[in-house]
Formats: sequence, C-alpha cells, structure tokens
Amino acid sequence: MNDPEACIHACTKLLRGEISAIETYTLAIGKCDEELVVRTLDRIRDDHELNANILRFHLSALGGIPAHNSLVPDAMASKLEGAAALLSDHTAISALIGRERSRIREYESVLEDPHVREEIKVRLRGENLPRLRDHVESLNVVTGR
Repeated sequence: MNDPEACIHACTKLLRGEISAIETYTLAIGKCDEELVVRTLDRIRDDHELNANILRFHLSALGGIPAHNSLVPDAMASKLEGAAALLSDHTAISALIGRERSRIREYESVLEDPHVREEIKVRLRGENLPRLRDHVESLNVVTGR
C-alpha cells in the first residue's frame, strides 16, 4: 500500500513547512527584545531544524531530493517581514501559535495517509509531532495564557 512517490510528496510538504518555520522564527527572533521570548523562540527554531533534518533523512532514504527552501517568493517574504515589524510581540506570538496548530494538523493528516511508510510515521509521531505540541504550550506560557 506504500507508494514511494506519494510518501515523498507528503514528506516534502512537511519539510517545506519546517523550513518556513525556521525562516519565520529567525525573523521573529530578530524583531523581539524580551530575553525570555527570544530564548523560547530560539529553542523552537532549533526544534524545527531537528524536525527538518528527520524529514531530510527520510526523503533521502526514499530517493527523493530534500527541499532547501520553503518556496515563499522573495516579494511575499518582504511583505511578511514588513508586516511582522508592525506587529506587537503578543500579536506576532499569537500568529506563531496559529501556524504551529496548522502544522500539527498537517502532520496528523500525513499520519493518516496510507501511502506514508510506517517507519516514517513512527518518527513523526514520536519526535516531530510532540515538539510541535510543546511549541504551542511554550508560546502560550510566554504570552501569559
């Protein structure tokens, strides 16, 4: 029932999301002044790098070519950067929480996909997904929720 191409597609989609998260957290860290928030954002960015590396490993093992960018066009990235500069830390963190929740749903969808190999699902379920759930909790803590 495993379809290698469908598995590669699912993992590539998750990897692009992780790369986008790394880019977003790097931007957020550069815009934030609160030390506790910066440390939290830095740890979360590092977690997304771990998640991305797991996905790269599996993509390589499947014979796929791991993505190295999120495919966010430069013009769009510039607009996002400008918008982020106008947001308060609280508003920006609320947006990050929303993106983390979206990533959780993306991972859950991949875990339900019969074409994704079970050994990949085990890693995603046991490592990547718990990190994403922890991110929501950590971001809620820094916003006082």
